[in-house]
Amino acid sequence: MRAPEACSAEPSSLPSSLPSAAPAYAPGSAPGSAPASASPPFPRYIQGALQRECALEFADWRWLCSHALDSEGAALEYFYLSPFYVEQASETLNERMRRGERLQADLQGLLFSVSYSNLDVLRAEAPQFFRAEARDRQAEAPTVSDFAARCTFFNAQAIFHITLLRRESARHGATRTLPLRVYAVVAGKIYRLPPLFDVLQQKMAAAMSHLETCFDLLQSRLARWSLADGYTWADRQTRETQRLGVRSPTGDAAEAEREDFGEAETVVTEVFRRPGSEVAARVLVEEQRLLAKEVSTLAEQRKAVDEKWRLAREAEAKLAAALEKTFGVYRQQKTAQLKQLAPSQQLAFLLEKRKLEAQAAERMQKPAQSHAV
Repeated sequence: MRAPEACSAEPSSLPSSLPSAAPAYAPGSAPGSAPASASPPFPRYIQGALQRECALEFADWRWLCSHALDSEGAALEYFYLSPFYVEQASETLNERMRRGERLQADLQGLLFSVSYSNLDVLRAEAPQFFRAEARDRQAEAPTVSDFAARCTFFNAQAIFHITLLRRESARHGATRTLPLRVYAVVAGKIYRLPPLFDVLQQKMAAAMSHLETCFDLLQSRLARWSLADGYTWADRQTRETQRLGVRSPTGDAAEAEREDFGEAETVVTEVFRRPGSEVAARVLVEEQRLLAKEVSTLAEQRKAVDEKWRLAREAEAKLAAALEKTFGVYRQQKTAQLKQLAPSQQLAFLLEKRKLEAQAAERMQKPAQSHAV
């Protein structure tokens, strides 16, 4: 079964695989004979700018390794790096928003906006990240491994539809919004979605190609023409199988016929086939290896810092215990000395101490009074 060719956006440029309106052979001639009049060839297919843009894809693996597509704002920031946005960035209102300007509701121009995302489904499927976020906001910053897991989860499963809108004035001062193009962010790759007209035209071309293959099979295998009987329809292989008495191991003729024909295969036709990028895959593997190495290095550094902090706390606790022990010994010695003094000497000592404290208080008050004057 031949694969259908891509269809152009113009109705006049049809693929060469479509059957011609003229019959393949003239009536009265045997199948396989030369046609009476050859049909004119179809014009050569020329790929337009729309098909070329729809065949492009954009991915920045370095950006995806350091950011997570977990919000519509992150999807727009990632889309700003693509050539789909860079080519017309100067004409959009998004540049003014990125510069910090506040846009009015009636402002006219081009605007890229997120029209669809599956973040609600992803957040319901991965609640551990958000529980970790709430816990980290209360305790400490999230670890590098949690951030890497978050990036891997959302960048691989997030889907966004980014629509290019045109704001223009309508009647009575109203603002009308018209969608022009739709882009999709799937698994970290940005595509331009083809218009509905191109999709329908491609499907029609595929259907016509299958019909052409079916008619070729009917003409070459099932149809017979003779001057006496005209067209007759019968499977030649089935007649030969019955004539030779070929049977399957189970003795069923229908089973033998099914073995001859084989099972029908399901053919999946892609509207726009995009080749795989080996360079991007190698870059992704290299980035993942570097990121894993960096995560392990940071984990070792954190372990060393925790061990150093534990040793410092132990040394501080030992120093505090030694100081407390020294103060206790000092208090015991002072108490013992006071007990050894005579009562009169102890009283004189206390009076002398109070006198010295009063003199020190007077000396402290005099500079304060002179400064106030």
